[in-house]
Order: sequence, then structure tokens, then C-alpha cells
Amino acid sequence: MASVRQKYLVAEQDLHAFVDGKLDGESYRTVIAYLPTSPEARERIIGFLRQQGNLAALREQLSDIDPLPDKQMKALVQSLAGTLRYQRRAPSCARAWPGTTVPSGDPRSIPSS
Repeated sequence: MASVRQKYLVAEQDLHAFVDGKLDGESYRTVIAYLPTSPEARERIIGFLRQQGNLAALREQLSDIDPLPDKQMKALVQSLAGTLRYQRRAPSCARAWPGTTVPSGDPRSIPSS
């Protein structure tokens, strides 16, 4: 089966383009020929299509909502940016258990229980 997979050179970007309908005829046929040989690629495409459907449903739900005023939008963006900065700095153990805090400083200075 490895030789069949090598015959079709299909990259992740090809799978995305396939789902988005952006492939030319030859690339489209290559992806179609590749799918029976790769359960992983089929699952990726199913996931992409599911995600595309969920996003379309969300867009439909949000289409009737008025946008936030500029002042509120700016405050929301700043709040989200601060949260993202914190998440990038926090050690992975702090992200693994929400609500936990990681002490700063020298670990030897933390009192034992």
C-alpha cells in the first residue's frame, strides 16, 4: 500500500483546496484517486466538511446580530489579546488545570504542605 500512496503526491493543502473547490481538474482527479488509499485523508476531509458546515451555520446565526460599537469592540479585542498573551506565557501545567496558579520565583522557596 505504501507504493500506492507514493504514486499520489497529495499534501495537506491539496485536501483543503479539494474541500474549498479550488483544485484544477488534474489535481482534483489526483485527490479523488488518493482517497481510497488513505483512510486518514478521508477522515481529514470529513472533518473539514463538518467544520465548513458548522461555520456556515454559525454565520447564518450571526447574520442578524448587529456589530458591537467601536468602543466595545476595542475593549473586547484588548481583553482577548491579554488572555492570549497570558496563555502563551503560562506553563503547560497551568493550562492543563483551569483555575490553578503557578507560583513564580524560585521553586525552592515554595513551602511544602
